[in-house]
Amino acid sequence: MYYCIRCGKLHAPKPIKRETIFKSGFHYYDSELYPAGICLAEDKSAALESKECKAASA
Repeated sequence: MYYCIRCGKLHAPKPIKRETIFKSGFHYYDSELYPAGICLAEDKSAALESKECKAASA
């Protein structure tokens, strides 16, 4: 699991999605320490999925 700094939720790593999990960044979520990451890479092909991620945080 990692904490997405973009949408503020926990995610399980998925090898088929474009995501970045940092090796030196961590974040506390519900008193647990998780690696920090970004659930979607910034590129044009991820634009639609980015909208999904933002909608999930609303």
